[in-house]
Amino acid sequence: MRHTKINDTTYAVYDGSVTSYLLIGERAMMIDSGMTFRNIRTYAEKLAGKPVEEVINTHGHFDHTAGNRFFKKVYMSPAFAEKKKTRWETEAVSDGSIINLGGKTLQIISVPAHSSDSIAILDIDERTLFTGDEVVENQILLIPLMPGDKKIAVQTHKENMEKLLNMSEYFDIVCPAHAATPLPKTIIENYIQADKNIMEGAEGKKWIYSKTFYFAPPKKTYRRYEYKNTGIIYSSDCIFVPREKELMSS
Repeated sequence: MRHTKINDTTYAVYDGSVTSYLLIGERAMMIDSGMTFRNIRTYAEKLAGKPVEEVINTHGHFDHTAGNRFFKKVYMSPAFAEKKKTRWETEAVSDGSIINLGGKTLQIISVPAHSSDSIAILDIDERTLFTGDEVVENQILLIPLMPGDKKIAVQTHKENMEKLLNMSEYFDIVCPAHAATPLPKTIIENYIQADKNIMEGAEGKKWIYSKTFYFAPPKKTYRRYEYKNTGIIYSSDCIFVPREKELMSS
């Protein structure tokens, strides 16, 4: 396990697979708990110089939640809370919810695409957006990865990115859960353009794999589309949201 400093109150903690984040206010909290066998809470408390009893999960995939067992309280989206039975104290946080750590205020933003229970977390004071797996350099996955996952429409991801873009006056950098961090917030505009290109007929290549992605079973419909510093792995039969779902949500 290792770490880098993002700013005076934020550290990126690497477990070899996932990047978790330590946020330090009057209280300290982790964003995601990784999948290492080592006690990430003990590591974080040495960095923070104070107890770190709470963690918030960006989504429910095991590589972001395996370390939850080390913490007293876990925050998660309502969609994750509904399907996750744990022995820990949990609290569901919805779109727009505020968590006050004392000198550090966090706002929850619902962005379900890569996972149906995904949230982003905005650190208002440090002007930093934590995006989990919804914004990652060179690669986001809109195909099923875990039991219960479903294919997600490219259109859905585009709408989520537009939601984040509309809030971009409140943050300067993006901190994802994989690959390089931090990233310039312009990556959000790049993902919007990539999504648009696919929706307008651009087709990704059939070879979907990369150095960091090699574990999903191949499907004839899977594609990988790349644009600037973005990459979208999607299913060619799941580009648009079905009309009936659009009508239900309108």
